Amino acid sequence: RGSVYATFEASLGFGAIAGGILIGLLKGLRGHMKWLGMIGSGVGIGIALIGWINNPWQGIVIMSALGVIISVVNIPFTTYIQTIVAQDKLGRVMSLLSFMSIGLTPLSYAGSAFLLQVKWLSLRQLFLGTGSLLFLFWVILTIIPSFRTLEDHPKWKKTA
Repeated sequence: RGSVYATFEASLGFGAIAGGILIGLLKGLRGHMKWLGMIGSGVGIGIALIGWINNPWQGIVIMSALGVIISVVNIPFTTYIQTIVAQDKLGRVMSLLSFMSIGLTPLSYAGSAFLLQVKWLSLRQLFLGTGSLLFLFWVILTIIPSFRTLEDHPKWKKTA
């Protein structure tokens, strides 16, 4: 018999697979990349909602949605970066992205654990705060004019 946590993790994984399939069907959101900021804001909403899960089915829905959104945002962004970055700089740029997404995770875990251990935040407050920050980040990104016109990059247009 599995745990609720395992079910949530499986839901995230299945959502990510569904998001990958969806983004393939949508041709990588070509022509619609300006919407990635608003789609990405869904990650912030989902994380904020995790603190209010009362029943396993709520967690399954939220985690599945997060999986879909993460794939729908990450796949086009990664493709875009690999398209516009100069070939001789691509290794450095991708290493930096890997560091930001994987290397900083242990620091996030340590910081979160510390805040919870010293009781500066409750678990609900932690999820609400981090979710709100992520939501705000994506909304601000959407407001930046150069983000809304990122598909105008000559290298991106050339590959269309």
